[in-house]
Amino acid sequence: MIRNVRILISGLVLLSLSACGKSEPAAQKPNEAGTVKAPAKDEAVAPKKEEKASSIPAADRPTLAPPAPVATTKMPPGDASKTAPPATKPKATDSSAEKGKAASKPADVVLQVVNEKEFDQFLASHKGKYVVIDAWALWCIQCRQKFPKYMELANKKAGEKLVFVTANFDDTDQQEEAQEFLAEQESELKNLLIDASIAKVQEKFKFEGLPQYLIIGPDGEVVFRTSEIENVAPKLDGFGVN
Repeated sequence: MIRNVRILISGLVLLSLSACGKSEPAAQKPNEAGTVKAPAKDEAVAPKKEEKASSIPAADRPTLAPPAPVATTKMPPGDASKTAPPATKPKATDSSAEKGKAASKPADVVLQVVNEKEFDQFLASHKGKYVVIDAWALWCIQCRQKFPKYMELANKKAGEKLVFVTANFDDTDQQEEAQEFLAEQESELKNLLIDASIAKVQEKFKFEGLPQYLIIGPDGEVVFRTSEIENVAPKLDGFGVN
């Protein structure tokens, strides 16, 4: 019996020693702030949130309404021209502009140089008709100013029995300049540059100064002379020439 007690005591001692052999966790030293950090295994770790798909069924999910269409007014086909910009005509090129300018001037404007004898022959060739002569020169300002009215009268009354003539009394070396003036006036009449002394012509036809408008009768004689173009038309009407 004593032996059994000894065995029991020995077993208790061994159990006690076994329990004491388990190491206690080393106490952590306090940090400078006087706090002790909790063991790492006790640290709470925030669970990682997992991105989960929406658990809302597709049929129940709210749908976004499509944007409302912008209201526009469609023009009828017949009104399309009202909004279209007007078509612009292409600008004329320099060459076409020059052609248009040239076309506006008569191509048959000619200034013929004649001497005194040739001038007499020209008048003789028109016997039986009335011949109206505009005696003018470039240096005569009134001649150039009144020339358009003479052309207006000629275009209105020229006919089978009424001939209109321009007689220029400039020097022959001014022929080109005088012809340019006639072209500007669009004179398609019989244009003569008289290569003769103006004094002789004045003496023959009995007139002084320029401008001078002469009416030669069917017999070749001067029947009327004036320096005012406005007096010519009434005199022709008096002669019965229309």
